[in-house]
Amino acid sequence: MNVPEIAAHMDTLVRRIRELAPSAALFVNSVLPRSTHFRDRIVQLNKEYQRIAAGYDAVYVDAWSALAGEDGAIRSEFTTDGLHLSIEGYNAWVAVLRPHLVRFAS
Repeated sequence: MNVPEIAAHMDTLVRRIRELAPSAALFVNSVLPRSTHFRDRIVQLNKEYQRIAAGYDAVYVDAWSALAGEDGAIRSEFTTDGLHLSIEGYNAWVAVLRPHLVRFAS
C-alpha cells in the first residue's frame, strides 16, 4: 500500500469511530520511526494522520518526534531490533501520550 491508500483507510476508520462515538476522546497516534529506508513515507503518512486528526476533532499524538533520531530512524536506545520498542522506547512513548490522557482522566 502507498501513503494515500493508508491515509484513506485511516480517514475511514477515524470517521467511523467519530460517527459511532461522537463525544469520545479520540487519539490518532503517529506512525513510529523505523529505519531511514522508510523515513520519507512515514513522515508523509504522519502529515496525513495529523490532517485527519484535525478534521475529526481528534488528538494527534506525535510519538515520532520523541523516538526518531536526526536521520529519521528510530533511535537505537528505543529499540531492540530497529523495529520493536524496548522498555526505554515504551517509556518515551508514554511520556508523549500521558499529557493527552491526563486531560481526559477526570
